[in-house]
Amino acid sequence: MWMRGRLWAPVGLALVGGGVIGPTTGRFQPFLVSVAAVVLLAVAVALGRTGRSIVAPVAALVALALLAALAPSAAQPPAIPTQDLPMPRVQPPLQRVEVLGAPALAARGTRTLVRWLGRCVPLPAGGCSPRSGQLELWLPEHSETPRTGDRLRVAAFVEPSRVPKNPGLEALTASVARRALRGSLPVRRVVDVAWEHRAPGGLRDRWAMWRLQLRARLTLGLSPTAAGFARGLALGDRGGVATEIREALRASGTAHVLAVSGAHVGAVAALMLLLLTPMVRFLPPSALRRCPWRVWQTPPLIAAIWCYIALAGLPASACRAGAMATVALVWRALLLRTDLHEALGVAVVVLVVIDPGALGDVGLQLSLLGVLGAATGGAGLLRHWPALTGFRRALVTLLGASVGAWSFTAPVTLWNFGALALTAPLGNLLVVPLITLALLPLSMVALLAAMLPPSIDIAVLQFIDPVLTFASWPLSYAATLPPAWLPVWTPPRSVGLVAGVAMAAAWLCLLSDRARIRWGGSASIATAALLLGYGLWPACPAPGTINVDMLDVGHGDATLLRFDDGSTMLVDAGGEVGDNGRVGARAVLPALAALGVRRIDVMVVSHPHPDHENGLLAIARALPVGELWSNGEPSGGAEHRALRALLAAQGTPHRIFGPTSVRAFAMGSARIDVIWPTPLRAPFDPDLGANDNSLVLDVRCGGARMLLAGDIEHQAEAAMLAAGVVPEGIDVLKVPHHGSRTSSTAAFLARARPRIAIAGARAWGPLPFPNDDVIARYRDVGVPLWVTGDGAVALRVGVGGVSARQASRRFRLRSTNTSAAKKASHPAAASQMPISRPGGT
Repeated sequence: MWMRGRLWAPVGLALVGGGVIGPTTGRFQPFLVSVAAVVLLAVAVALGRTGRSIVAPVAALVALALLAALAPSAAQPPAIPTQDLPMPRVQPPLQRVEVLGAPALAARGTRTLVRWLGRCVPLPAGGCSPRSGQLELWLPEHSETPRTGDRLRVAAFVEPSRVPKNPGLEALTASVARRALRGSLPVRRVVDVAWEHRAPGGLRDRWAMWRLQLRARLTLGLSPTAAGFARGLALGDRGGVATEIREALRASGTAHVLAVSGAHVGAVAALMLLLLTPMVRFLPPSALRRCPWRVWQTPPLIAAIWCYIALAGLPASACRAGAMATVALVWRALLLRTDLHEALGVAVVVLVVIDPGALGDVGLQLSLLGVLGAATGGAGLLRHWPALTGFRRALVTLLGASVGAWSFTAPVTLWNFGALALTAPLGNLLVVPLITLALLPLSMVALLAAMLPPSIDIAVLQFIDPVLTFASWPLSYAATLPPAWLPVWTPPRSVGLVAGVAMAAAWLCLLSDRARIRWGGSASIATAALLLGYGLWPACPAPGTINVDMLDVGHGDATLLRFDDGSTMLVDAGGEVGDNGRVGARAVLPALAALGVRRIDVMVVSHPHPDHENGLLAIARALPVGELWSNGEPSGGAEHRALRALLAAQGTPHRIFGPTSVRAFAMGSARIDVIWPTPLRAPFDPDLGANDNSLVLDVRCGGARMLLAGDIEHQAEAAMLAAGVVPEGIDVLKVPHHGSRTSSTAAFLARARPRIAIAGARAWGPLPFPNDDVIARYRDVGVPLWVTGDGAVALRVGVGGVSARQASRRFRLRSTNTSAAKKASHPAAASQMPISRPGGT
């Protein structure tokens, strides 16, 4: 009875809800608290059914309070010592580590979890200083495979978490913190690894070695596209799938199809069942009479499911799905009837009791809500068309399951990622059947072929390769679609959560046949529509002010300006050499979504260097751009050419500041002047380097002044001083060239007299900035120097002065130009601005 009632489904749903929005503490014993919360929730549901309306809400509130204490703490692990961080022209230290688990497949080699034991000094001095915590060890291809218990000495630096400290990435930062990893230990060369102690290999290590061999065979025997899908779907190694395909799946809300999870486990079970069905004729009638056919099916089905999960590397989502499938198959073999909702509730309860920290796992929340939504939508939509049969019945079921899974997961998706793919229901309807009916079976056949003797496997794989490549053609074609075909809704985080809940409630109510609940569905739809309109309406700064966000992109610049008329300007977006816009997609786009930016009116390329322009390619792919500003200097980078070609294809005007170009613009209450290169040197000076030809913008609003100095160095600074274009009395200075020793000269600082300076830099890596000499120069003139590597800096510039915020730091100053501030705050001030406006606004 307990599996057929309606007790555990609401309990499990409440547990998941507590994991989504519960605060992070960690004061109580997790096991006892989890048991108490489950019992109280069960009591609350049971009492609610008996009509005791006072006791039930009290028990539910107490249970939810206990769930809040269960949410795992997101406290950051201790900082990495400076001498272990990557530094240029420094010999990597010897790190002593102990392997904690079998290696897993990675894009270029293997990765494994290790315990950090110490930092060692090479002979003849010798000796090791102790270290603590856990690291991810990344080994290159062709290196010897480590085993659990091995002790190694690795010549490598320790890299901290690469999650940018930007708005919109809070959930990812908390997820990394929950793993309690201090960083990663990437090894560049095979010779940088030495074994101190070899542990006897266990079954898990031998299994990992076999998986590595299978991956190598698939890579050698198939084309890159086919090998990527075969490795991803059969071995759980998604690194081989092309970046463009992964980005297209992410934009369409179907990226989950590449992660081995419940859908793949169900497909493997269905394929195995299809193969087992003809075998019933070979069983003796006496066996069939004594045991039903479903009893004979259960052991091979369970074995096939867990073999597939083990081949995929035992991912958590697949293990959860395998456990639930095993319970369901055993229940089915025992001829007992159950309900999917109750089974999900029981699974959540058991999981929380065993591992309370799993409540904070976004993957768990999405998978459970997705299954619940798919089951509810598929069955609920059929109630409205009960007479459908055959193909039409299957199509309606698939449509209901797709929309149901999308709407049920919308609250968690919007809360954690700040974006919702609007094409996800249609995308799932098309992509999921393609994966489960074509690509997954073909990938499993390719994997079985890779298990054949070496003399046969290559021939079989060459036969499978064109078939697998042809089956993956729709996904390869989707990667070429323009971004406008895959729209993404990016409301503010709090608005998104409420809108997501309203969408899920509306879908539930629409599936019901009760008239009173239909009224509730109409109310939910109205609420979602209002919140959708609010989320699409741009959030503007207060009149007479601009909001400036200097984002964390590692080594690089990315500055967003939002004006009081709703227009936006993005100056650079970070990047790395040959990254195809990856830094912009991972660090800048989520921040734009969290800040409610859905259009870039002016995109500025200060100068054509990868750490400034490459990230703009990802922005241009995802958002409409009104106008591009640059100095017209060419670049040999592929991202530069791709950005110019993309914007030209979209018809975006390109403004190059020549000798006679307009250089003063009004955007809202702000005035932007392009002060360098001057008209005499425009559009760029061939005698100067690319850094010294950077566009320098003078931004004024409400009496406050900000200078965006690009990457100019001492030559450009001296030329600007000689030309008299350096503003005097700057409130905010974007530090030139990230704080390089060749910039921020004493004469430049004496003229500009900034009151706060912000550098787009970080203190570690191949280019650690600011330089110690530059730090001393700003300290000598009494100017606070912040770096975006410590987190994004949010500024408010305008009437009343400047306020800056970075994590827990605060800085506020009043503008020194009070008369200008009063003048700018007057309604007629905008009419005294230059009449020139960017063409795209």
